[in-house]
Amino acid sequence: MKTYIKRDTNVETFRDIDHKTTKINADKIYGVAIVNDAKIVRITPATDAGGVGK
Repeated sequence: MKTYIKRDTNVETFRDIDHKTTKINADKIYGVAIVNDAKIVRITPATDAGGVGK
């Protein structure tokens, strides 16, 4: 699997003058792709082993 940056850091600010506060929000968006199908492993839940955990 490989990770790609879809959109770099985006910083937004908002100033509330009535309460004298500044809100800051930042995000970065990534995408993930499978680049080699031969290395994929499937993980499945285990079956009930006679009431283990009850």
